[in-house]
Amino acid sequence: MSQSTQSSTALDPAVLGAYAVLRRPASAADQPPAINTLGLEIGSQLGAYNPRSIRLLSGASAEPRYFLFPGFLQAIAIPPARCLPPAMRRHRTALVLRERRRTRQPGFCIGEVSGRGRLDGAGSCHLFSEVASYDQFVSAGPPGSGAAIVPDGVVRVRFVMRSGPAQVVQVNDNFLTFGGGPRQRQALKRLSQLGRRLVRFHPSKAGLRRRERTLSMRAAKILYSLTPARVDWLGADGQIMRSFKPPPRREAQFFSING
Repeated sequence: MSQSTQSSTALDPAVLGAYAVLRRPASAADQPPAINTLGLEIGSQLGAYNPRSIRLLSGASAEPRYFLFPGFLQAIAIPPARCLPPAMRRHRTALVLRERRRTRQPGFCIGEVSGRGRLDGAGSCHLFSEVASYDQFVSAGPPGSGAAIVPDGVVRVRFVMRSGPAQVVQVNDNFLTFGGGPRQRQALKRLSQLGRRLVRFHPSKAGLRRRERTLSMRAAKILYSLTPARVDWLGADGQIMRSFKPPPRREAQFFSING
């Protein structure tokens, strides 16, 4: 597994100009615990980082605490076309180019520190050029949970859901978290129940396949209902600064809003 390397490279001026949290002077609170300084998940995704650029995002007394690690991301090795699924083979060149950009453009990871002082990846590693996108607000971690950053001027983020009222999350320190609300808890409970039903013994292979298809369709509907139809960046006076929608034919994603 790859490990992150420390660097003295200064942050890109364009990045500094867009995020006040990175422009403020560093303090002792901005350094994560010495134990598991980067954690396995972040260490495998972040190729290089400058320790002086790390910033605490959620406040010294908040639990859990979140840290922003600016740097350069690791490139994922793309297998030869013959080793990829048929539907992905024609996209291999684009995938290789995207991974090459990860090592050359400034990026970041968000790490979460638990009450025991352990730092784990929060599943949020992106290029700064990808911040203004729908994908940043789709969790790669536990279903229905996530963390994201937004540039200066964005004071709230509104999630327009496919059913029910829109949810609005406050931005602090260029940072917001989502997840943990009643909708997410209910969805996780239903998904867990579907999972238990799937692993129960069934007398025939044909019956098992039918059960898998039925339960997979139900799970997809649950996840789809928790995926926002639109994400809006809101300014101080409530105006929409940017709006993001899912890419065409996006599969159902694990997503919810904090209640």
